[in-house]
Amino acid sequence: MGRDSKGRLFINANAVFWIFRIGAPWRDLPPDHSDWKNTHRRFCRWKDKGIWISILSELTFKEIGSV
Repeated sequence: MGRDSKGRLFINANAVFWIFRIGAPWRDLPPDHSDWKNTHRRFCRWKDKGIWISILSELTFKEIGSV
């Protein structure tokens, strides 16, 4: 399995943020965001590796710092 391009990673991250924001089930992810099964699998891998905690912590820190 090859490495993902930055564009594909960005698309998957945006798809996960869409799920968070809307509160929809994974299967309702619009196809223009990404395939829901692949996005869910990637989310689970990133969650297990602690990547989502890092992303959300960084975004929270930047938001608080900009106030």
